[in-house]
Order: sequence, then structure tokens, then C-alpha cells
Amino acid sequence: MLLELDIRDFALIADIQFRPESGFVVLTGETGAGKSILIGALAQLSGDRADTSLVRSGAEAAYLSALVTDQDGTESILGRDIMAAGRTVARLDGRMVPLSQLRERGQQLIAIHGQREGQRIFDEETHRPLLDRFCQSRLTDPLTAYEATRQRWLADRKTLRSFGRDPAARARRMDVLTHQIDEIRQAELIPGEEEKLREKSRLQKTLSKVYGDLAEALAALADSEASAADQLAVVKDRLQGGAKASKTLAALRERVEETMALVDGITHDLRRFFDRIDLDPAIIAETDARLDEYGKLKYKYGNTVADVLRHLETSETELKRLAAAGHSIEALEASLRQADLELRRQALVLHRIRSEEATRVAALIMASLKDLDMTKVRFDVEVSAWAGDELDWSVMEGGTDRVRFLISANLGEPLMPLARIASGGEASRVLLAIKSILAELDDLPVLVFDEIDTGISGHTAQLVGEKLKALGRSRHVFCVTHSAAVAASADHHYLIEKREINARTETVLRKLEGERRVSEIARLLSGRQDDAKTLALAAAMLGVPSGSAQNTKMKAID
Repeated sequence: MLLELDIRDFALIADIQFRPESGFVVLTGETGAGKSILIGALAQLSGDRADTSLVRSGAEAAYLSALVTDQDGTESILGRDIMAAGRTVARLDGRMVPLSQLRERGQQLIAIHGQREGQRIFDEETHRPLLDRFCQSRLTDPLTAYEATRQRWLADRKTLRSFGRDPAARARRMDVLTHQIDEIRQAELIPGEEEKLREKSRLQKTLSKVYGDLAEALAALADSEASAADQLAVVKDRLQGGAKASKTLAALRERVEETMALVDGITHDLRRFFDRIDLDPAIIAETDARLDEYGKLKYKYGNTVADVLRHLETSETELKRLAAAGHSIEALEASLRQADLELRRQALVLHRIRSEEATRVAALIMASLKDLDMTKVRFDVEVSAWAGDELDWSVMEGGTDRVRFLISANLGEPLMPLARIASGGEASRVLLAIKSILAELDDLPVLVFDEIDTGISGHTAQLVGEKLKALGRSRHVFCVTHSAAVAASADHHYLIEKREINARTETVLRKLEGERRVSEIARLLSGRQDDAKTLALAAAMLGVPSGSAQNTKMKAID
């Protein structure tokens, strides 16, 4: 049972504390009033994907929580915070949990049957899962055994395909692997060596440039015909005669001699440094060749040395496997044949269970449909199996069965696929019939129906209401409806409407009783709340004394 539902800053809802009574509860309101917002809040608490647009404008976050009891009376508190900035927080019993954990618990407590399911019931892909829900207790063990065998078949087939069935292709692949393995092994790669070689190459190339620069400097100082030492000697000789006649020239000649001594010292020191440089062109060539070897292997087998070594390891493993493939292929082919036989046998077991249960399920659904004013209906659950000499078990998850719901809504008409014969109203009733039966099997405490009455009216709508009311005796049932007949059948009635509060639009929720409920039923009947005949009819539908209808009219007018 849903004991409490608290919603704050969610869409158009500012703050609602909903504490519904047990039984069958209906929610009505004008189109656009926000009925779907309440359903959306429950969906979020059941683990639906959050959207920041759900946060009320101007609020930092939306806060949702629900207190729900299961059929054993165990209480659970479901919580969800949706931040406007994009983050969400899931809570279970006051603790932060992964969203998957909230979803798992939420879906054990609340089932939401929305308008889209009325269309999904036409999709035959949904029919086998629905049938399997009915016969889950009988199917669980056989399905587990079947899936285990199927996974073994898939693994064997994958391995067999990796070997290749063509001996010539396998031999070519082995040649390629052998060449790659030999090429990498002969290189004798060492982790970390490439970095050291790069540093060595950088240093050698730097020294080579320095060596050339020093050689040019020595030539300029002393080792060429026009060296600095020779030029200074010429200057000294030219100043010798003038130095005897001029003190100034004599001083300059002394300075030239000092410069010559300085140049000689520089040349001496530079030559000693130059002679100590250990530069071997052969080492440079050897280093570059080794680096080139690393580069070529990385270009072929990976971006890093580690990638190349991993490729070596996987290639060796594959080569060993291919070398032993002759014996392995025979064993795998035998294993595949055995798995195929087991799968056929297990699929037959699944088919028999589904076929047996299909008869029982069809009878239950047909009885439920007759309760919903489809008195001439015939309903069948057709179970057919794929057959053939070769079956692709990779696409046979859950067995080889194809399940279809067939219906004949009118006397004398043949059974046809649901999608080809059922109207919207008939689809709604089929969905309600299936869900009402599943509700008993699933033992879910809270059922939410969003406009399950689409496409039906009159006496049929009254029967749908009675069916929902009957469900409400053992479950907590909520229904968003536009049908007066369905709304009048409910144990409790709530109105969802928009109001302007503090210059803002808000969705609010209030319980309807007595005259106000009569007035809302009248609106659902005719769109008017001031018509005496409609009010009298609404009062009669609710079992209210006829005199109160006039009072209701007065209230409505006021």
C-alpha cells in the first residue's frame, strides 16, 4: 500500500503531501492540470531516467519520497532528489543507494501501466514475455538449463570460428604469425631501452654539433692561414718600427703582445677540451639504427614497446592454438553437435510448458474479458516453434517459441492477431485483463493505471471500474481517468487542478467527497457542473440521495 507520497518542487507541484486511503483511488482533472505529473513522480521513485526539466522553475532541486508497504506489511521508503544542475540522488530507507537498487525495489512495489502499454500490447514481441510471466514457476529451471547450454554452444562456436574451418587459410595465418613472432623476437626488445637510446642519440648529436663548432673556433684562432694568431703577429710586426719613435705606438704594441698571449691561452685551453670529446660516428649510426628498429616494430604492432610485446604474446598463444587446431576442431564440432541436440530437447520442454500454460492463460483472459462486456469474445494464445535441420541458437534466446495473442471480438469472426482486429477500447480491456491476472501472480502491492479506459464508455466503462474496484480489494489501485463511470466506481476520488498562487501556476491535489465529488462526476459526464439532470445522474452513479444533487447544484453555482 502507498501510505505516503511527498512531492516538492517537481514540475508544477510546489509541495504536496499525499496520504491516500486504501482500495481503489481515482485521479481526475482537466486536460493539462498535471495528472501525469503525479504518475511521473511515482515513475521516478521506481527508477525511471531523470530529466532536469522536471525540477520546478527557480528551485535548486526536486524532492520525491514515498512510504510503501508490501503484501507482508514490510515498509520501504523510496526517495529521489533531482538537482537542477543535473545530478540525481537515489535513496532507499534513508540511505543513498545506486539507482539500480532503487529501481529494483521500486519495481517490486509499484507497477505503472501507462497509455503506451495499450499500444505495446499490439507488438507480438511482447507476447512471449507476458506468457512467460504467467508460467514463471514452471519455466525458471528449464530456462536456466537451456540458457546454460546455449551459452556453451555460443562459446564453442566462437572458438571454432577463431580456428577457421579452411586448412589452407589456417596455414597462411600460421605463416604470418611465425614471421611476426620471429621478427619481434630477433629484435630482442628491452623495456626502457628505447628511452635510453633516445637520450644517447640526443647527446651524441649535441656533441657532434659542439665538435664542429669547436673545430671552426680553433681554425679561426690558430689553425688557418688567416687565423687570429697570425693576424695579431702581422699587427705586432707593423708596429715595431713606430714603437721606437712613439710611446703611444709602443704601448699599443705591448697590448697586442698581451692579446697574442691571451689568444694563445684560449687556443691551448680550447684544444685540450676539443681533444677530450669522445665522438664516434659509428656509435651514432648504431644508435640511430636501433631506434629505427624500434620505430618499425611499433608502426606494425602497436604504439608502444609494451603493445609490441603484448602482440608477441598473443601471437604465440594463437600460433599454439592453431597448431593444435586439428584435434581441437574435431572436439569442438562434436561438442557443438551435442549442444545442438541438448538445445533441441530443452527447447521442446519449454515449448510443451508454454503450450500447456497458453491454454490456461487464454481461458483466464477470456473470462476476464467477458467480465468487461466482451461476451462474444474468443481469445487464444498461439505457441509455435521454429524448426529446421540447422538452427542459429545465437538468436534463440529463451527458446524457439513464437507466441501470438489471437482474438475474435465478434461472433462468427475467425481468430486474428490482436494488432489486426482489436480497437483501442478492446486493446485497453485486453491489457486490463492481462494486468489484473498478472497482479495476482506478481504480488505487487501498488498498481497504477494511466487512462486504461481509453476508447471505452457507457456500460463497458462501468465494468472496467468494477474490475479496478475488485482489484482494489487486494491491492492499492490508482487510476487516472476521464471516465465518469470509472471515477464513480472508486473508493476514493481526488481532483488534480491548476491554481495561481503568489503569481505562479501550481498543480494542487484535493480529495473530493459528497457534493464536490458529485460536481466532478457531472463535469466528466457532460463538461458542465451546473446542469440539474447531469448532477442528478452523477448523484445516482455515486449512490447519493437525489435531494443532494440540487444542493450540489447550488454549491456548484455558488
